[in-house]
Amino acid sequence: MLIDGKYSAQDNLYTCAGIVEKGDYQRVIVTFIKQTEQKNMYAATVAVPLFEDVAECMLIHDKIIS
Repeated sequence: MLIDGKYSAQDNLYTCAGIVEKGDYQRVIVTFIKQTEQKNMYAATVAVPLFEDVAECMLIHDKIIS
């Protein structure tokens, strides 16, 4: 992550992007997490679970799944 125009080894940006589709239903979801209290984390342990939660909520809200 850039802080004041310089790379910061202590600050991270965790991202996950994906497509959710079923038939004509198509959505793109991108999750970003700027900071976390824990250190030595990976996007797979931080951003991916958020992506899954958002996708599930969208599918339930839009009545694609129950």
